[in-house]
Amino acid sequence: MNKLSLGIPCYGAQEAKWWSQLARYTAQLSKTVDLVDILVSDSMATDHNRNLIVENFLKTDSEWLFWIDADTTVPIGSAERLLATEKQFISGLYYAKHPPHNPIAYYKLGDNYQSIGVDNSWERGEILEVETVGFGCMLTHRSIFEKMKESYIPKQIVGGGMTLIHKDDISESNPNLEAKLYGDKWVQTLVDPAFDYKFPFFALEFGRTEDIWFTEKAKRLR
Repeated sequence: MNKLSLGIPCYGAQEAKWWSQLARYTAQLSKTVDLVDILVSDSMATDHNRNLIVENFLKTDSEWLFWIDADTTVPIGSAERLLATEKQFISGLYYAKHPPHNPIAYYKLGDNYQSIGVDNSWERGEILEVETVGFGCMLTHRSIFEKMKESYIPKQIVGGGMTLIHKDDISESNPNLEAKLYGDKWVQTLVDPAFDYKFPFFALEFGRTEDIWFTEKAKRLR
């Protein structure tokens, strides 16, 4: 039986209906998987919430982390259906809260992203390979997080926060300075962290949400 934990980042209080749905969901889920833990973080910093959840997840013996956002309800059977695909990193399809309610899954369009709902060139039930996706209904194997820690080096941005630099991008002749983080216009000076830190699996940078930032890093783990 698969060992699975739920990861639920919260941003303030949730409605009673949301918690009652989660109770029904977990009751059913515990019949089909070994539900190891329900990991919750409730600060207003979205990246901090996810980093803390991953840190605590890696302390468990869970194989899988199934993310449910606190503003998203997922249908009963969703985790089992995603597990059945045998994919290590896969999301269920869900939609934006605001019109035109496009799917939170994106193709690359130049330097930006475009929702797969713009052209709708897919069918219900189809498994699509996309460039980036939200984490409101996301199944992730623990090996993804372990490989990220093996492949990336945390760096402190001078005058800013933390980021990750792939080991292939660091040379002996220039281990810290002027690493390009995003596009040709963004250049930052990076140094080794001068303080204790949580590994930044997720970060908010350059107007992008933390889940997009994560998927961009994860693509290089192939």
